Order: sequence, then C-alpha cells, then structure tokens
Amino acid sequence: MAPIKCTTRVIFVDNLHSWTSQGDLCAIFHAYEVHEIVLEQKSSYKYAYVALSSHAKACQAIRDLNGIMRGNRPMLIRLSQRAEDREDSAADALHVKEEMLWPKRELDGDVKMEEDAVPVKTEEDVELPVR
Repeated sequence: MAPIKCTTRVIFVDNLHSWTSQGDLCAIFHAYEVHEIVLEQKSSYKYAYVALSSHAKACQAIRDLNGIMRGNRPMLIRLSQRAEDREDSAADALHVKEEMLWPKRELDGDVKMEEDAVPVKTEEDVELPVR
C-alpha cells in the first residue's frame, strides 16, 4: 500500500465488518477533519487507515470512538505504527517542538525570531578569574 501523502496524523482502524464501506467510515469520522481514508481487506480481515488533520484530532477521535460497536464488533482505533506514518509524525512533532522553543514575536510589524535575543550565559561561557 502506498503511504498517505499529506501532513496529517494517520490512525489505524481495526476489527471492521466485511460490509463496512468507505462511506461508513467518512460518516463516523466526519467531525474530525478527514483528509483521506484507505480501506483494505485481506481475506475476511478488514481494516482502514484514516488521515486526520492533526495529532490533536487523531487523539480526540481515538478517545471518542475507540470501542464503539459496529454491528456485533467493537471498532478498535489506535495511532498508526507504519514506518512512513511514524516518520511523518516525528517530523510534525519536531516542527511543533521548534515552534515551542523558538516562538515568533512581532515587533513593529516585523516578525523576529526569539533566537535574535541576547543569549543567556552558562557556566561554561563565564570566565573565572585566575588567582
């Protein structure tokens, strides 16, 4: 299966009935800003990958929908563990972490980065007098 190409968070939906369609999943996940749904089946085993707009939306969907009954089966939902999804998630997490560490501030209409501020001296930077 080709990876889902978008800057989103992908969740894995398991334990689906064979009659579950892509339209059914769209109806279930409509409140969570769905970008793409990939439905797969191997013999009688059916599952789906759902790309949502953000990590927060994915976590909210998992909290709200994990274990809901579809027919006589509980639908199981978790964050996707495919390698390409983990890489995308790591890149998103790094971007969020950088935004938290170096927030932008606006001065006189210009956007400046916090790194332009005066650096704080550490013990290694301070020269001790020699006696």
